[in-house]
This record gives sequence, C-alpha cells and structure tokens, in this order.
Amino acid sequence: MPKPHIVIIAPRGEVIRNFFYSDTLDVLSRNARVTVLSIVADDALVAFLGNRVERVIHLEDVTRRESRLIHILRYTRMMAYWRSVWSITHQNRWAEHEHRASGSARTRIRHAIATSIYRMFANQRGLDVIRRIERALSFWLRPTNTFIDLFREIKPDLVFCGSHIHGESAYHPVQAANHLGIPTAAFVFSWDNLTSQGPIIPQYDHLMVWHSRMRDDLLRIYPQIPSSQVYVTGTPQFDFYFDSRFFWSKEDFCQRMGISPERPIVLYTTAFPTVFPEEDKHLDALIALLEEYPAAQRPQLLVRVYAKDTQGTFDRHKVQYADSLDVFFPPVKWNAQWYTPLYDDLYDFTNMVRHCDLGINGASTVSLELAMHGKPVINLGFDPPGSNLPHVQRWMRHLEFDHYHPIAKSGAVMVARSLDDLRTFVRRGLEQPTADQPAQQTLIAHFFEDKLDGQSGRRAAEILLKIVEGG
Repeated sequence: MPKPHIVIIAPRGEVIRNFFYSDTLDVLSRNARVTVLSIVADDALVAFLGNRVERVIHLEDVTRRESRLIHILRYTRMMAYWRSVWSITHQNRWAEHEHRASGSARTRIRHAIATSIYRMFANQRGLDVIRRIERALSFWLRPTNTFIDLFREIKPDLVFCGSHIHGESAYHPVQAANHLGIPTAAFVFSWDNLTSQGPIIPQYDHLMVWHSRMRDDLLRIYPQIPSSQVYVTGTPQFDFYFDSRFFWSKEDFCQRMGISPERPIVLYTTAFPTVFPEEDKHLDALIALLEEYPAAQRPQLLVRVYAKDTQGTFDRHKVQYADSLDVFFPPVKWNAQWYTPLYDDLYDFTNMVRHCDLGINGASTVSLELAMHGKPVINLGFDPPGSNLPHVQRWMRHLEFDHYHPIAKSGAVMVARSLDDLRTFVRRGLEQPTADQPAQQTLIAHFFEDKLDGQSGRRAAEILLKIVEGG
C-alpha cells in the first residue's frame, strides 16, 4: 500500500522549530511522503531536512500581489472579529485603534465611518457573511494558479499549516487545497491567539490546540467547527525541555555564556518593542538595582533580547556593557532574514531556563517555561521609570489580558507593581527560590493537563496520520 502524501506549510520561522526540530517530521517521514512549502528554503534548511522530505519548495507570499479590496475585506473582518469576541485583549486593541485615530477632523470622520461598518459585522451572522465574501473574492481574484497547479501535480492527501496566524503566505496554498477538496489541518500557534489576535483566515478542516480551554474557546468562537475535528496536542516548542540531548551542565553553560557558575544568574527576557514600549528604561532600572548588591554577591544579569526586535532597543546597552562582568547579552541564534530560530538556539535557551536562578519579564510565555522548571518569576506590572505612556500602552494592562490574568493571579509569579516591589521580589526570589513552587506546580498541572511530557511533536504527527487514514 503506498504511503500517504502530506504537505507541510511553514509560513513563519517558528514552525520550523516546532515541527521540523521536534519529533513531528521524523514520525511523519517514516509513515508518509512529505513535501515542504517553506518561507525559508535556503541550503541550510534543505540540508537539515535531508532525505526525510521529498521536496522543499520556497513559499512565496503572493498576498502582496492581491487586490487592495481583499486587504480591506480582511482588515474589516479582523476588526469585526475583535468587536465580536470582545475579550479584554481585544478591547485594548480597539482602544489602541481609537487612540491612533484621534487626529484631524477628516481622520476622525473616516474612522467613525469605518468603525460603524466593523460594528455592523460584529456578530456570528455578520462574520459569516464577510468570511464568505472574502474567501470567494480572494479565490476569484487570486494572483496566481501556482498552488493549484502544484497540488494537481503532486496530489497530496493532506495539507498541514504549522501556524494558523501570522503567516499570510499560507493563505493561497490552503485556499488551493480547499478548492481541490484536499483535507487541511492547522496548529493554533499560541495560547493567546484566539483572544488577542485576528480570525482564522483560510478554512481548515482540522485544528490542533495546546490545551482543552483553547479547544473550548475555539468551539465557542467558531461554532461551525465540529468538535471531533479539534485536537489537544500540547505544543512542540516545549518538547526540548524534556530531551536530555539538549541539556548542558551548569559549568558548561556558564562557560559558553562567559559567566560565573559561582554567582546567581538573573534571566531577563525582553519583548516586542511596540507591545512593551520603552523597555530599555526598565533594563536601566534593573541594572541599577542589581548594582546595590556587594560586588562578590552581585547577581549576574543575562539579557535575552527578543529575536524580532528590529529597532535596536538595547544596542546602547550592548556597547555599554560589552566588557562587563555583571551584564551579558548572549547572541540570539536566529536567521535574521527570516526570523527563524536556528537549531543551536534550542540548546542556548533551554539551558538559560534550566540554569538561571530567577526570571524577569513583562508578561510572557517565558513565565510558563520558568514555572515548569520551578524557577522564581517576576512580572513587571509597572511602566518603565521615566516613561509617560498613554493608558492603552501601559505595561500593567498585559496582566489583565484574558490569557495572562490567570497566570498573574495564580501565585506562581511575583507581580511587581513598582520599583520597590521589584527590589523586594528580586531578593525574595534569590533567597527563597522554592517559595512559589507549590503554586507553580498547580498552575502547570492545570494549564498543560497531561500534555507537558516532551511528546507534543509526536502527538501532532500521529494525529495528522490518523486524519489521512480517515480516523
């Protein structure tokens, strides 16, 4: 019996980490023929995939050649979706939209007209109407037949997209599969996406999610999706924490980072600069706070700069502390052109989380990663010192967002509401490192259920194979 043929679409770099670096591709390649459509298709990726795939095809983002009408329809659909779901996060996004429109009289009038249209479609019937219109027109006005021709040639049994959002280049291949009657599946990329991002644009027959609460949200927001076609898999991005091949000893880790194994390590992970503005001022304050410690006991600050920060937010710090024995900026091993984590980065970040003594961030998924390792966590719930941010951009609002509020109130993280809180919590975290572990264990067990076991990549592959088999 011939093996089934599965196409994997990688419209963003993190898909490569989740489904090519994890066990997913290994399991699929043993049981199916695999073709890859990837936004990244350089020699390094082709060599890494090797004979596990039949073909690697560069995925062009043809949405850039679409009619402006299609982009307007998608934007209208997104705004109507925000207004319909109306989560705390969407309410804040809407407020940001209002804030940006507070300009000239002409701008305000255009904004008022557009807003009335968004509100008109902000219900299940309205969303269904605009969804049908957008899908029909984007197919009829498609800028290319490339993907229809490709799928007619290679005849896949399933098309799987590794990220349901932030990957516009996947729209037209998935649409081509829909047109040809080829089953489709997608992974809901992150735990916050349903209540913080826009709608699912292309139509997918099957969807994978991190945990059962995401499944419940998905079915509530999209009642037309059959519950039997939504699968709880966990997320492969955490599988590497359970794979000893990626573990370094603390001494080896410190040697690679250029830091001392004898002094405490504070891991500060930065965020996207437009979401958490003026973060460089928070870093200044944290460095000054740590300098209050005697030199021999001073914690070392390891700063993991957000890989997609293209604004150079911390460039002056990198220069200022280039020769410091207290502040370190390890290189982020991502492909800068495609914002893709390189395989070596798995080792670096896995061991940063494993060997740090305390983690600090705004309100990040990294909090969960630290908690699953029993590390003290501080979230920054106050604006950077010296900043004057409008309310819609204030840091504290992230702690109230739907996906993050349960974390902030769980007791698994310390929420610093002021610089004095931060000072107190740094000391508490370093002097009482196990104090929050009971709450962390409860949070992690509730959040991940039984899916935090290093097998999410394998589960995803097995579900794809079952879909192909009609199971």
